[in-house]
Amino acid sequence: MTTPSRHLTTEEACDLLRVDASTLRRYAREGKFSRIRLSPRKVLYIRDEIEAYIDARTIHAQPLAGKRRAGR
Repeated sequence: MTTPSRHLTTEEACDLLRVDASTLRRYAREGKFSRIRLSPRKVLYIRDEIEAYIDARTIHAQPLAGKRRAGR
């Protein structure tokens, strides 16, 4: 079993966030998460920070208590 990399490429981060590269860059500029600039064209993002950003904005549905499906 392989472990996921600590870092994401721009394409991987965009896929995870479901945003365009320009939106990803704007989020990083705004300080929503860090980026590591390896060169002018190569940037990496920290997986844990991206996942924390997603988790902080995810609404988890709560089951309806006492409700039963019809016909059962």
